[in-house]
Amino acid sequence: KLESFSIPNGVTKIGERAFEMSSLQNITLPDSVTTIGCTAFGSCRSLQSINLPNNITTIGMGAFEACTSLQNISIPCGVTAIEERTFGGCSSLVKVEIPNGVTVIESFAFDGCCDLQSINIPESVTKMGEMIFHWCILLERIDMYSRNIEELDLDADVLGAATEDCVIYVPAGMKQAYSQLPAFKYNKIIERES
Repeated sequence: KLESFSIPNGVTKIGERAFEMSSLQNITLPDSVTTIGCTAFGSCRSLQSINLPNNITTIGMGAFEACTSLQNISIPCGVTAIEERTFGGCSSLVKVEIPNGVTVIESFAFDGCCDLQSINIPESVTKMGEMIFHWCILLERIDMYSRNIEELDLDADVLGAATEDCVIYVPAGMKQAYSQLPAFKYNKIIERES
């Protein structure tokens, strides 16, 4: 029964399904890792924490899907896309740090993260797919930082079900622009003080 594992230095990629459905509780990745493959840690239901090295640039689709014990994640600065279902079903996830530099958040990325209460979407994000926060039933606050609404491509159903009470916080002077977006038509929008 594999509960703890350290990847040796020099390894650059964690392959697709490498640890899928394992009993891992924690894993240590070396700085040499740049890529995490699709579903590499999918359904690792005992995985409580993972520290992602700064050199990572690619995290594959569903890489951490259904890691139901994972509580927080900090996405490295070199990652530009959060792929489909990357953290879907991470029902214990309470803290997510998305760096400025991420430009795309794909569909269902945080679907079913039912303990997630708030999240910041950095200014760099220009595209968001459908149902990213579907069934995030405790999600109370999303902070949007983009001031360039014309370049913001949001799916009309970006939030998904059970998110009507979520409040969208936007930059000062941007409430009117954000209120025109179909994605937030059912949500209260509040301007942050500058």
